[in-house]
Amino acid sequence: TLLLIGEAGIGKSRAVEGACQQIEETGGLVIATRIVPEATLTLAPALARALEQSETAQELLRHDVPANLNDVVAGLRRLSRLRPTLVVVEDTHLLEGDGIRQLGLLLEGLSDETLTLLCSARPSANVVGTLLEQYPFQQMELAGLLPSEIEELWGRLFGVIPDPAITAMLARLTTGNPLALRSALRGAVTAGIIVQTAGSGRYVVDSDSETFIAHIERSSKRIGEGMAAHL
Repeated sequence: TLLLIGEAGIGKSRAVEGACQQIEETGGLVIATRIVPEATLTLAPALARALEQSETAQELLRHDVPANLNDVVAGLRRLSRLRPTLVVVEDTHLLEGDGIRQLGLLLEGLSDETLTLLCSARPSANVVGTLLEQYPFQQMELAGLLPSEIEELWGRLFGVIPDPAITAMLARLTTGNPLALRSALRGAVTAGIIVQTAGSGRYVVDSDSETFIAHIERSSKRIGEGMAAHL
């Protein structure tokens, strides 16, 4: 079992996507679902739907899995004995009440199987980590980009190495969050703060440092407010 921890926009979904692709390319089976805020489906029905939507799972099981935890666990057990299986539950920090209870029962029901369970969550609520501590598991934390990595990103995007003060400022104001960086840089280009020079075609910051900093601060604040609204 693997628990992937990281803030919104840090790259959890991209990491999960890469893991799923690798499993499928080697002939394995992926059963994936995502917990949605205020969703009517709890964990067991969500996994039952994921099983229903997987053509490979349907071929191997030869029947629909009822939307209750016992049948879901039984279906996953059978699949794990037929194929290398990865079960993905994204955004488990959104689980509440019965959903958390179902996750605990799911872990217990699959503890003797060879399948891999991959959960992703934000660090603000690590109830899932407490559940997983009862079983062998690994925790991986995704952090923001370092100034050196932001410098490399800037160079790839704009064809020039930025002033160290720019990368340090971006790292400080966005905490290296890829989503915040993407929004800030795209907005700066749209606003004419970062412009393409004639002749060389390279991009430069065409404003004073105060204007640039104010833009990045506003952009980072909007992203932060949007993330907080979905906690």
